[in-house]
Amino acid sequence: MKKLLGTVGVLLMAYVGSAAAATDWKAFSATGCQAYGATTAADLAYSGYGVTNKSTTTSKSVICPLVSDTEGTVSPERPITAYLGFTSGAASGNVFCALYVGSRGTGLVSGTVNTPWIPPGSTSEGSYSITLNTAPASPGSYPAMPAIAVCTLSPRTGLNAIWLQEGATNTP
Repeated sequence: MKKLLGTVGVLLMAYVGSAAAATDWKAFSATGCQAYGATTAADLAYSGYGVTNKSTTTSKSVICPLVSDTEGTVSPERPITAYLGFTSGAASGNVFCALYVGSRGTGLVSGTVNTPWIPPGSTSEGSYSITLNTAPASPGSYPAMPAIAVCTLSPRTGLNAIWLQEGATNTP
């Protein structure tokens, strides 16, 4: 019985491993984001839903660590895509994010998205994406490549989550 369970476990791990190599999804709560630039911790409010810009008049910025572990080279056929989830407050809101992958040692690539404004009290999740289809210069930068998102939140807007999809195949 133990041998059978061990064999089933190995087969399951092999299946999960091969599926992860094809497309790898991760979700990051925006509660891990920190004040960035001229923004201070006092400008932000944290909850179970993420981080919110408390200001009623000024946009505020946060930096969010992400973990990228793509198993293959980033290319137009195997991009890294980040999806945003955010909520507007009492007024319309939007988010501007830049995704950076790599480091000074491996080279740095980036992509940006400026989401449309959503109506007051609305939530938009996964609708707006940043896609990177060029890898940092160093081929040895895999499998664990640092990634960050720097996001600017309009007044009273909350960043809920960032989803990272690695290695999605765009070919049929």
